[in-house]
Amino acid sequence: MATSAPGKHGHAKVHIVGYDIFTGKKYEEATPATHNVQVPEVTKTDYLVMGESYDHFMSLLSIDGRMKQDLRMPGDVKLAGKIRAGLDAGRDVTVTVLGAVEQEIVIFVKDAA
Repeated sequence: MATSAPGKHGHAKVHIVGYDIFTGKKYEEATPATHNVQVPEVTKTDYLVMGESYDHFMSLLSIDGRMKQDLRMPGDVKLAGKIRAGLDAGRDVTVTVLGAVEQEIVIFVKDAA
């Protein structure tokens, strides 16, 4: 984020650079310093992986005991491979899920190896 001084006929500007946490795409915005900017609420939650269904949805258990079955196996081959290897070996596998604007993605896998 960078700011510029007010010009002869305008307001001070703020130049904001951000990255989409789901796609990695870069976004840039220049807005007057006096305006409000919407910011998404981002959550980070750990789940224990209980299994994988035939259609590649994971069965997840939260710390407070809630089941979650609406998240697909990650598209990242390394993450998905680590989850499957841990499940096949009978180990506890924990995933960290990042969520924002009604989207969720697995960002980290911890295998209790």
